[in-house]
Amino acid sequence: MLANIISLFWVVLAFVVAGLWEIGKPTRKALIVDLARETARGRAVGMYYLVRGLVVLPTSLIGGWLWTISPRLPFYIAFLAGVAGFLVYAVCKSEKSRGIVDSTRLTTSLKYHQAELEKFFLTLL
Repeated sequence: MLANIISLFWVVLAFVVAGLWEIGKPTRKALIVDLARETARGRAVGMYYLVRGLVVLPTSLIGGWLWTISPRLPFYIAFLAGVAGFLVYAVCKSEKSRGIVDSTRLTTSLKYHQAELEKFFLTLL
């Protein structure tokens, strides 16, 4: 693959982007470890990456299928998904700042879901 690259610039750019992709890894691991019981921290990190891998696997298959339609299509779809995610975040953030979303109710809901996820993962462990 690298033999087909015309310019060293694109190789360097690819490595920079890959590095930026991994910049959030320590934060994710810290969040997982903080939420897990002390005796199950390693299993919690492993379970996170297992579930994440199983969720991400179909996306590469879908991306390959979209590539057969048009090589640019997976990138357009990924861009649209990113824009949609940003818009959802922006709307929710602005509703929270305007007081439309009750932050107390939201916090209670998040704690409830966190407890439910912990119960679920503990049953798997």
